[in-house]
Amino acid sequence: MKNQLLKESAQRKLMRQSTDNTPITAQYVVIGLGLTGQSCITYLTQQNASFFAIDTRQYPPNLNHIQQHYPHIQIYTGSHVLQYIHHANIAIISPGLSWNTPIMQYIKKNNKPYITDLDLFSKHITVPLIGITGSNGKSTVTAWITWISHRLGLSVAAGGNIGTPVLHFLMRPKQDVYCLELSSFQLDKAKSIPLQYAVFLNISPDHLDEHGSFKAYYHAKQRIFDACQTAIFNENDIATRPQTQSCHRIAFSSNRPKNETQLGIQYHQQIAWITQGSTQLVSAKELKVRGWHNLENAIAVLTIGLQMGFNIQAMIPALKSFPGLPHRCQWVAKKSQVDWFNDSKATNEDAAIQSIKSLATPHHKTLILIAGGQSKGAHFKKLAQMIQKHVKHVILFGENARDIEMAVKDIIPSIQMTSTLEQAVQCAARYAKPHERVVLSPACSSLDMFRNYEERGNQFISYVKALK
Repeated sequence: MKNQLLKESAQRKLMRQSTDNTPITAQYVVIGLGLTGQSCITYLTQQNASFFAIDTRQYPPNLNHIQQHYPHIQIYTGSHVLQYIHHANIAIISPGLSWNTPIMQYIKKNNKPYITDLDLFSKHITVPLIGITGSNGKSTVTAWITWISHRLGLSVAAGGNIGTPVLHFLMRPKQDVYCLELSSFQLDKAKSIPLQYAVFLNISPDHLDEHGSFKAYYHAKQRIFDACQTAIFNENDIATRPQTQSCHRIAFSSNRPKNETQLGIQYHQQIAWITQGSTQLVSAKELKVRGWHNLENAIAVLTIGLQMGFNIQAMIPALKSFPGLPHRCQWVAKKSQVDWFNDSKATNEDAAIQSIKSLATPHHKTLILIAGGQSKGAHFKKLAQMIQKHVKHVILFGENARDIEMAVKDIIPSIQMTSTLEQAVQCAARYAKPHERVVLSPACSSLDMFRNYEERGNQFISYVKALK
């Protein structure tokens, strides 16, 4: 009760502040009070910069925390705060804010100067920056090269779209290298990121609801190369080839190596091996992460490491020991001889396809797929083809479950619609037989029912573990 009274008191105080006061003229206005906005407030406070903060939501989630730790900061909330933007010279925007929101439309319409936290961060950095983007695999590759770098003696911090907001790094001990996962939203809104190594892994339709078209999404991704020294791209995905001519280019490939220095994949006794030329480096069975896509990710990681100056043989033990990331085809439990996998990070069609490929059993359909959420404009035609080949049952939930149902209803007879993820898990448990597999690989965003894909994955894990 006491905490509730304190919360209501803080909200009443904020409402008075938001409606009765007009901001003084400041250098910056921080727009949005999410994790990125909070990191901007911390950084600007330490810099003694003049700024205030706004959020069009009346009660942003982090409001109480910010008020308690930064009571001197002027904060204004509610739909009326757009007019306050003119009281600052520069707007600091969160990359997660869609251009379709009223506040971002207002900035564009009024030609308001803006920057992002990445712009503030990169102007202070004098050590190498690695930037990694792609529709799929960027979190894994970011974490994997960070894992290897640590084990080979470098101090490395990973952040950006994964984990830590970048401005927090400026308030911690300096690292040898910073490795940044970069989303299309971040690349689209940042002015310029001076990357030593810019890595573009792959591209498939995603976030079309935000970008408006695949072409716009592609151009946002290509911006990773705008100010880089070395561009690392996927030879098997022509759209990842840099359009700029001003940087050194390095291609990686999952094809059979063409010479004794090139990395690639070859088969020996029906087992896939990553090789350098004819030299076998590591087999698929030796990696802790599963699937063909993770062999491709491993080649990208080794390519980055070689450019950083690492010895190829020195990287292999660390490559093998990487445990993978939660929510990415993560084994959860065996219940009644059924294996359950959490791939909540598969927020688009292509990621779900890779998950199905990695868990499918040759010649037999032993996979049950749980999918659904916010479709982000996807049509699921490629997913339907993969389901037809490898999936026994499809269980759907979430806002756009009907979109997936429409794509697959004519090719697979066993489809079950459920209202919640918990119901989907219970339904899958009834369908699954011994030695089969169930995977949550939604092919959709989680934001219809959850705060993020992590919460969705954690809920899935709890429901699975509760099964008898």
